[in-house]
Amino acid sequence: MKLFKLYLFLIVLFVFWILIIWNTKVLQATFVERDTFFSNTFHWWSTTKISDHYFLGIINKDYILNNQAYTSYTVQALLLNYGVLSLFNLISGKSYEVTQNFLVYPLQFLFLLMVVATRYNQIKQLLATKNILHLIWIFLILGILLTNPLPWISFLKYSTENFYFLLVLIFCFISVTAKTLTEQKRDLLFLVSGVVIGSFFIVFLVPWIFLYIYCESRIYLRKKMLANISIVCFYGIISYLFPFLLQELIGFKNVSSGFLFRSGLDGSSIYLKSTFSPILHAASEQHFGNILLLSFGLISTTYILKSNCKYTLDRLIMSLIPGIFIFVLIPQHCTIHMYMFEFLIITPLVFNLIYQLLSIEISQLSPKKYVFFVGLFLLLIMGQLVEISKSFLNW
Repeated sequence: MKLFKLYLFLIVLFVFWILIIWNTKVLQATFVERDTFFSNTFHWWSTTKISDHYFLGIINKDYILNNQAYTSYTVQALLLNYGVLSLFNLISGKSYEVTQNFLVYPLQFLFLLMVVATRYNQIKQLLATKNILHLIWIFLILGILLTNPLPWISFLKYSTENFYFLLVLIFCFISVTAKTLTEQKRDLLFLVSGVVIGSFFIVFLVPWIFLYIYCESRIYLRKKMLANISIVCFYGIISYLFPFLLQELIGFKNVSSGFLFRSGLDGSSIYLKSTFSPILHAASEQHFGNILLLSFGLISTTYILKSNCKYTLDRLIMSLIPGIFIFVLIPQHCTIHMYMFEFLIITPLVFNLIYQLLSIEISQLSPKKYVFFVGLFLLLIMGQLVEISKSFLNW
């Protein structure tokens, strides 16, 4: 199958599943006006001179009156979203209060493209057979990806300024490519990915370093590794400190939460009763049922296929490194904003399940196993659609 036909087929499937999801009131939620960090910040930017805002963020309009700024996001991250949303505004004629809701769609499509990029040959072979059972296989696998409730609920119901989805996709991509590359190409991959990660959140550079070391054959920091780590960390520190410098230049006060609060080291027990609170006592909506379903799917497919469990576990651990690190380092912040941080757990589970399913030689499956898998796909999809429907019941 030619590349154009392949992507056209995938786009058709993408649109089909989006239409299914829209029937759960996601479409109505997409066009609801909301006052959020993005809408307030970008409205401020678009109605004032650069010297009045210096590309700083505000959570609400009162921040301007009180000379306050939220400096937890880098200038690069805000400029990227400002450019994308301004383009959405131009095309749709809507305001930032609405177009911020559109962000979930290109991010979901980006997730799909990443899956295609890592499993391109397998997908191409499945489609080339023109076997209806193979088409059903791909159709349902993409359904698992696109009906996952977390992106829709998190972006459309809670926080649009959610960079964790994009960041964890980078770690997932590295988890299946880094060890297959030559040393030179692996260094380039980590350098580029490190710059991207440093452009969003400096805290994610620590798990990035862990992953860099994890992918090596021995515990040794090579000269090239040290150079890459030094360059990326220096860039990340500059990116992190730059908003604070701008805040001082404009004469605003910083009102971002500090490390003591986010980590729970402030001693408060309102949100963080123990280090297990993100799991047992989350202060915001939690999608533990989805985690269980996806875990069941991954474990059962690994067991039934008798695939290389060591490789599957290794890939999963690599993609979960940022999630494990963040839940250990800033548990109180995770407890308060579970709808954001769950991306670091759920997205790796979705990716690894789909990656494994697309590695299967369907022609070698017995009819019983094929039927089992189709039943498993339907269970996952229906469970996820029900979760979305319940979240948007009153919209």
